[in-house]
Amino acid sequence: MTLVSDATAAFLPEMLYAAHERNRPTCTQAILTTDRLVEGFAAQVFCRRRLVTQLSAERS
Repeated sequence: MTLVSDATAAFLPEMLYAAHERNRPTCTQAILTTDRLVEGFAAQVFCRRRLVTQLSAERS
């Protein structure tokens, strides 16, 4: 599970603290900001497009 630190909502500051600091070690594999998450998605899309282009060129 990935925790997006600037996209977490809670009713109380204590609940936000619990989500970030208490639950993180037990169930979170990564903590990212929204910007970093979007960058990661964009990089994956770029790599996949490049791979598809390379495979298409090899088949031609």
